[in-house]
Amino acid sequence: MVPPAFLLIGKLHRPHGVRGEIIMSVLTDFPERLKPGLEVFLGPSRTPVKIKNMRHHNRGMLITLEGYNSREEVDGLRNYEMFVSALD
Repeated sequence: MVPPAFLLIGKLHRPHGVRGEIIMSVLTDFPERLKPGLEVFLGPSRTPVKIKNMRHHNRGMLITLEGYNSREEVDGLRNYEMFVSALD
C-alpha cells in the first residue's frame, strides 16, 4: 500500500488574539483553494483538522481551526507545517 501524498500549503507561526486564531505563511501557488471546511493536515504526524475560518493578514493569513478555541490551544501549533492531500 502506498502512503498518502501531501502537499505543503503553509507554515503556522504564532497565536493572534485570544480566540484561537494563528498566523500562517501561505506557501502554495493556489491560495484560492484554502477555504473554511477544507481538511488540512498538521505537523509531522499529519493530524487531520478542518479550517473553521480564515482571513488575510499582512502578507499571510489568520487561520482558525476546528477544535482550537483559545490562544493556549493554538500556541502548541507554532512552527507546524500545514498540508493538504495531493489526491484531492
